[in-house]
Amino acid sequence: MKLDLKEAESLLGISAMTIQRWARQGRIPAREADGALVFRQKELERWAWNRQWPLRRDPGMPCLEGSLETECLSDALRRGGVFFNVRGNTVKEVLNEMSGLVPLSADVDREGLVGLLEERERLASTGIGRGVAVPHPREPLTSIGDRAIVTAAFLERPVDFGAMDHVPVFLVLLMLSPATRTHLRLLSRLSFCLRDASLTEGLPNYREEEAFLKDIARAEQGL
Repeated sequence: MKLDLKEAESLLGISAMTIQRWARQGRIPAREADGALVFRQKELERWAWNRQWPLRRDPGMPCLEGSLETECLSDALRRGGVFFNVRGNTVKEVLNEMSGLVPLSADVDREGLVGLLEERERLASTGIGRGVAVPHPREPLTSIGDRAIVTAAFLERPVDFGAMDHVPVFLVLLMLSPATRTHLRLLSRLSFCLRDASLTEGLPNYREEEAFLKDIARAEQGL
């Protein structure tokens, strides 16, 4: 689907002036037609995926998620599980540990998954700040079926993920999605939940899976 500048602005939540500048600099995928910038929705979604940029949807735009509109972060976490005192002194060790925790079918290559996660970390840190990281492959993982999986790991000790705020990570949310739209929706929901001060301030204190899942579900209800 092709988008004009105004629709791209609504989708990304970035000012039209900034989008125009980034397009001229080659920092965002765009084409020019009849003197105006034109964008492809899938390319912008992929651009947002690689930068962990949450999408916004203007009420007048077509729904991006379609049947995935009901996908919730709390549901994906229930599928993936919540674990405590997960070991690891480095990012690589943590990713290795988590690859063994995430519930996957026997035909999924777990070693290959670790490689994909490490490749994504080399592109840019998935540490989003405030002690939270969201590792994920660069591309959708169709082998997991049609529903996303998010596995939460509260680490035994904080690990430096190279986050922009320089805060060591104590909570890792491994996010595996079958489609770009699903990933961006879940990332947007996570971003919203982390604005809830009562949730973020209490993150280091969780010791029970059900309490964490209950509070995530409560935070999501504010959407």
